[in-house]
Order: sequence, then C-alpha cells, then structure tokens
Amino acid sequence: AWERCALRLPAIAYTLAENQEDTARALAAAGIVVNLGPYSQFDSAALLRAVRALMQDPRAVSSMSRAGGELVDGLGTGRVLDAMDSNEST
Repeated sequence: AWERCALRLPAIAYTLAENQEDTARALAAAGIVVNLGPYSQFDSAALLRAVRALMQDPRAVSSMSRAGGELVDGLGTGRVLDAMDSNEST
C-alpha cells in the first residue's frame, strides 16, 4: 500500500488478511483507495461498478493519486539513514 502511495497509484483494493483491514479502511477514508473489503466476500459486480466509476471520473482518480503522494513521499529511506547517522555520532 505504501509503495502505491509513493508512486501515486490509485487502487481498488480487496484485503486478503484481517491485519490489512484497518489500513485499507484508513486509506479509503483518506481518499486514496476504493476498499471493497475482504476478498473472501469478493463481488464481481461491485468490482465492475468501482472500475466503471473511476473510468467515468478522472478527477477522482487524480485526487486519489494526489492524496497517496501527500501521505507517502517516498523519501523515508533517506530519513531513516539520516537518523541512523545522527545516532552514531552521539
């Protein structure tokens, strides 16, 4: 999920495990993904509706992309390395 955000890739998501559900709900609430719930409840009609809705609303897709990029900028590795370097010098 975080890689998709950094790459600004909107998504329609199903969760595969219970530990993914909170993240999927939070990303949906932030307007970053369309969360269709647990894959065990897969509904092809719901998936088709979600795909069609996004195809018909390019502004929504752009908004999802922008929101993902605002949440995760992809520069976390550098921040971790900087923190490690500063801890070594103390």
